[in-house]
Amino acid sequence: MANTWIASDHHLYHRNIIKFERSRNQFGTFSDSGELLTADLDAMNQAIIDAHNSLVSPDDLTYFLGDVCWKPQKAAELLQQMNGRKILLVGNHDKLIPSFVSCFESVHDYLEVKHNGHKLVLMHYPLVDWNGMHHGSMHIHGHVHNGYNGLPGRIHDAAIGGNELRPYNLDDVITNLLQVPPRPHGILSSTNFAG
Repeated sequence: MANTWIASDHHLYHRNIIKFERSRNQFGTFSDSGELLTADLDAMNQAIIDAHNSLVSPDDLTYFLGDVCWKPQKAAELLQQMNGRKILLVGNHDKLIPSFVSCFESVHDYLEVKHNGHKLVLMHYPLVDWNGMHHGSMHIHGHVHNGYNGLPGRIHDAAIGGNELRPYNLDDVITNLLQVPPRPHGILSSTNFAG
């Protein structure tokens, strides 16, 4: 049986992500003041591919929630090494050149899907309010790199930096989100929103 996975913010070929994201510090050397001196982008890219392929089979589907690659002209070579079918939700760093886009079954800015009876709202950016939120729909996003988005409700940040560079199993994410009560409309105030 095929599985479905969700992941964001791969930032393949992105030198500065090694400095900004603690889970990637191992791919760089730093000065005493914290300046990034060297970056092993090939090792980082390979670690991401290996982490993906350790979980994702050729029949599986992965939703990529944006910011896949810093150099889209090189992305196809790496994405072709990653198992499974792929759907892209465009991030702010994704440049939609033909060789990059051809790696995905479809490309979207925003997507609503049903998975095992659960409505999901997928987008690169975290949304304050999403379709069906008060009826229990779930929002899965990227962009904030596991930084607290401050939004209550059934919402999940799928940045791989918070999961040892691995994608998240979508069924596991849904199981976790079902433990959170749906957020009703109008429940976003300074008392329950850190932001």
